[in-house]
Amino acid sequence: MSMQPGEEGLVDLIDESENGRLVLPHFQRSFVWNRNEVEELLVSILNDYFIGTLLLLRVDPEDAPFEPRTIEGVQETTKNPRRMILDGQQRITSLYYAFNSHRFPEEKGLGNTNYVYEFFIDMEHAVEEEWEDAVFSERRGTRSYKPYESEEKCFRKNVVPLKALRNYKNMINWSNKYKDLTGNDDLWDNFENYAENMMDFSVATVELPRVEDDEDLNTVVEIFERINKTGKPLAVFDLLTARLFREDIRLRDLWNGIYENREEFPRIHEFADGKDDNTYKKNILRTLALIRDQPPKRKNLIMLDTADFDEDWKESARSFEKALNRMKSNQDGGFGVKNSDWIPYNGLVAPTAAILRSIDNENDEAKQYERLQTWYWSTVFSQRYSSQTSTKSHKDVRDFEKWDDAKPEALMSDNQLKEMDLSSVSSKSSGVYKGVISLALLSGARDFLTGDSVDHHNLEDHHLFPKKYLKDQGVDSNKRNTVLNRSLIKKKTNQKIKAKAPSKYIEEMENSLGSEEEVKKVLEDHLIPEDAYYAMKNDDYDKFLKLRERRIMKEIRERVGATQQLESYTS
Repeated sequence: MSMQPGEEGLVDLIDESENGRLVLPHFQRSFVWNRNEVEELLVSILNDYFIGTLLLLRVDPEDAPFEPRTIEGVQETTKNPRRMILDGQQRITSLYYAFNSHRFPEEKGLGNTNYVYEFFIDMEHAVEEEWEDAVFSERRGTRSYKPYESEEKCFRKNVVPLKALRNYKNMINWSNKYKDLTGNDDLWDNFENYAENMMDFSVATVELPRVEDDEDLNTVVEIFERINKTGKPLAVFDLLTARLFREDIRLRDLWNGIYENREEFPRIHEFADGKDDNTYKKNILRTLALIRDQPPKRKNLIMLDTADFDEDWKESARSFEKALNRMKSNQDGGFGVKNSDWIPYNGLVAPTAAILRSIDNENDEAKQYERLQTWYWSTVFSQRYSSQTSTKSHKDVRDFEKWDDAKPEALMSDNQLKEMDLSSVSSKSSGVYKGVISLALLSGARDFLTGDSVDHHNLEDHHLFPKKYLKDQGVDSNKRNTVLNRSLIKKKTNQKIKAKAPSKYIEEMENSLGSEEEVKKVLEDHLIPEDAYYAMKNDDYDKFLKLRERRIMKEIRERVGATQQLESYTS
């Protein structure tokens, strides 16, 4: 595709946006600039500075390559696309907003706010080139806005509202009224050069020709992939949405059909709710790629074959739902993940989903589910998916299907187990940390004071030897925050325990639960063995850590199917 560089008038581009002729691809993220960034852009234009190049794509209004939408603030009913903004959305939307915010409904702010701001230029500060104070904005309806709410008030303060510089006609009308009312011709004459900079400002543009074939379409999609003006690249889902539009595949509608179908996909809805659902959109696409025997790399996802796409998407979503169900489950065969925050690795769900789909097609399901357990826990505790998961996940799915011929590479070796040091694991973002907490939940963890399953409560990540208690004992932060000293209990219980020594709150546990034996059972449910219970009663932290590590490592070895015992954890 050949590019055509040029320059275009800012006023013309704003007019084109307002008429619905200059539009955005629908998948483009929303306006995100704040008012300070808009003010800085206006200062650049008043000074006739370069503000970057706009990248535009000429389109056929009857056959646009991507679903079009108008600039935010412009009515969709005016949509009449002739060109799309590939790069420059934030700048054009900012300028349209600055010139027209006085017409916006009170509750219709842009970006992340519901408030409407109007923009002004203090002529005296502009003439003195005091730009930090020259361009400012005020929230409509507030006390600070009142001095500028009418033309007359602006005249008296020597302030020009941006709406007065929307075009030459507005500027001339405003300046004549200003001079008639104030007689301050000199100030206007000194400022007029800046006003004309706004009227005459030219923007550098590069225009791409219309998309004529799939090769052109792929070129434009690749251009989108490289654009990163706001520091956040476009999501894979958005790029694929753009590519599939021309094939009459509405990926956004497919996602909404999954996300909003709570009856068939309750777990996807639960895990994605209130979070960045791009994670779950992308993971379903990853599952789809794995089902099609492709590594789920970014480029592969963007270029997924359109053949049978709707059916494969739904099949992938069903498998993904099964994977999340198994993640969430505390029953036999489950993985004990409390919620989305406790998934050990983001890249782990898609291969789990693809493996579950392959198991559904096998005869010997019991053996396959047992193998799934071995693979899953090996992957968690080997930290295999802590980075670069695409190639590994593809290999793991293939290896799983060929397990009868050779054991998968992902399975943990005895040497890997020997090298594990749980005492050094203290970061809550660590997959190993999350895996240990999941093991405690699978063990049937109950609350320390009520004995009720923690699964029914609002939980907190609790220090078994309280953090403040250990700090007062001179224990350093890494050692006191180790996962060996952590488990989940009721938030209310955690607040009651506070900084008490274990020997003190164990007395409260015995009083609440009724006996020492019941306390031992509750602690065992958190993978705290009986000898570690006595270490807690004696406030012996070092011994407690050693004994709990031995218990947790025993659990890990069983989960990963280890064949040998380790002396360091059995002595």
